[in-house]
This record gives sequence, C-alpha cells and structure tokens, in this order.
Amino acid sequence: SRDVFLPAGSQSRGVARGDVRSKYLVPPSDVEQGLRALAAVQQGSSAKPRTLRAAVPKARDKQLWVLSGCQDNQTSADATIGGQRQGALTWSLTKALRDYGFSVAYDDLLLAVRVNLRGGYTQIPQLSSTCESNFTQLYLGGPAEGASAETLSTPAGGSGPAEAASQEINGAVGAWAVKLALLVLGVAIGLAFRGVAQLR
Repeated sequence: SRDVFLPAGSQSRGVARGDVRSKYLVPPSDVEQGLRALAAVQQGSSAKPRTLRAAVPKARDKQLWVLSGCQDNQTSADATIGGQRQGALTWSLTKALRDYGFSVAYDDLLLAVRVNLRGGYTQIPQLSSTCESNFTQLYLGGPAEGASAETLSTPAGGSGPAEAASQEINGAVGAWAVKLALLVLGVAIGLAFRGVAQLR
C-alpha cells in the first residue's frame, strides 16, 4: 500500500489542522539526530560544532521531488471542480494518478498534470528533483502489485497525455532544479532546528 499526503482541511477553511499533520508526518531519523546534536550544542555540552555538521543529512544522499503548482511568475488557481472547492493542481494531480492507476513515472505524471490543466488554467506546474534520473522513476517507488507493463505506459482509456504533450519536456534538468530542491531541503531542516530552539 502507498500513502499520499495532501494538505488536510483545505476544503473547509484552507488551513491544515496541526493535529492531522503531526499525527501522520513523522520527522526522519536523520533530522531527529540533527535536532539532538543542536540541542546538545545549545546546552553547552561537550559536543563540538563538527558533531552538529555531521548530524545534518547530506542532500546528495536523498531523493527529493518538488512539484509546484505553477512557475515562479504565476499563481496557482483555486476553483470549483466537480462541485468541490479545491486547488487546480490538486485536482489535476489526483486525476492523473487515478488515470494511471497510481503507476506512473514522475515525468509522465508531470505531463498528465499539465494536460489536465490545459485550456482552463494559465498555470504551468513544475517538477524538480535532486537527480535527473529521478524523473524516470515510478511515482512513490514502483508499480502497484499486479500492475502490467501496459498499466505503466498508458492510462486507463487509451493513449496517454504524455504523447499529447511530449514536446513540453525534454528530459534535461538544469542546475537550477537541483539547487531548488537543495534549497527546499535546507529550509525544512532550518525550520526544524528553529522549532527545537523555540521549545526551550
């Protein structure tokens, strides 16, 4: 079974409830180690700054994907789709995942999301990763049990949106995409460290 995390509470007031987020999202152990090392340094223990640096996870050891709803000079749309208020990206992403039976490579998923938004929205979703080869990996690590090769390349109902929009992506990832993913990782770690400091 695979778990997909979407913002909770967005259909009611647009604010995620903290109890839902903390109940399901557990910090990775390497972040916890970094927080313990930071707390030890802040308490004046014998821990050296080198201990703290060693505890911070190395970005090159991680596989990260960042899917944004639009380019940096655009805004992401909220809309009423199927009688429900929701973000256009969230609707498009969940539709694409259902169309592919949740067995799709990240690059094909991005193309499907873009095709779903075409015509009704001006936003162009973006996908960044720490490594170019990550784009050809299957969403959440692999096909569902019993998935066939046909399931992986073609969504239910015929030819895939990847064929319709193949000209939109050339498969090459610029250095900016890697820098963006590393920046997101750095911000997340920084916020985690700040949270420990505020608890004291």
